[in-house]
Amino acid sequence: MLRNLFAAVFFITCLSTPNAFALQQITGAFGLELGGLFIPSAMATGKGQMTDGTPIYYFKPTTPYNQLSTYYVKITPTTSKIYEIVGEHEFDYSSECDKQLEKLAGLLRSKYGRVDKNDFMSTLYTVEQDARRITASCSMFDPQLRLTYEDKNLSGQAISEAVEIADKKGDASGL
Repeated sequence: MLRNLFAAVFFITCLSTPNAFALQQITGAFGLELGGLFIPSAMATGKGQMTDGTPIYYFKPTTPYNQLSTYYVKITPTTSKIYEIVGEHEFDYSSECDKQLEKLAGLLRSKYGRVDKNDFMSTLYTVEQDARRITASCSMFDPQLRLTYEDKNLSGQAISEAVEIADKKGDASGL
């Protein structure tokens, strides 16, 4: 009886824990590790920025995924830790993008276990493990496949570091 009770408690605990049966932990992609150091002067092949001004650094992956052609990272502004790794490719037709997204979702499922699907505005697949998340999507507006690995804790750290930098540069004399 005690053995059955233990087995039932264990089973319920595992079911209630997100990704309790994950095959592998989310650590990074394309040869880079989330939380790893990225030195733009030594590792970047180019620089750009998001529409909100966040800098991105392009890189050549050591382990590329054959359906992606552009790779970049976002790093914390002071400590240069990688908090987001992105791979993208623009297709000629949305049907091609959707087909590759389904293949990618299957690969993610076989590597990480549970993959959630959201079809609100466009198809989006997610894998979540603690503070780390993978998203795979095809844009609704253009046939672009995007695969993103993110560490939400480091993303928050990036915001804190950016605010600290802005505070140091700030001039309150005109206020």
